[in-house]
Amino acid sequence: MGCDTGGRTGGGRLAWAFVVFTGEQGQLRLVGTITPQKYEGGHASGFDGIELASGRVTAEETWHRRMDPTRCPSGKAVTEWRVGADGLLTAGEPRVTG
Repeated sequence: MGCDTGGRTGGGRLAWAFVVFTGEQGQLRLVGTITPQKYEGGHASGFDGIELASGRVTAEETWHRRMDPTRCPSGKAVTEWRVGADGLLTAGEPRVTG
């Protein structure tokens, strides 16, 4: 899901997330909301993609460094989310990759 001003640059992006559900006995159950964990500049962070696996979600994030133009985030990070004993996703520490 996303929220933006209709613009096509980082300055127009207000929020970005993936909502993860599981199916149990014909019913959907919320597992968690994947949001970018790395933030430095004045613009909302986004994603290059996510990978779903049993018990975890790996999120490839993009983020603006303070000097980046609005259309060109140069920061890259990976955050691994794990399903806890309560059945909900919890974020690990983001690992900066670029």
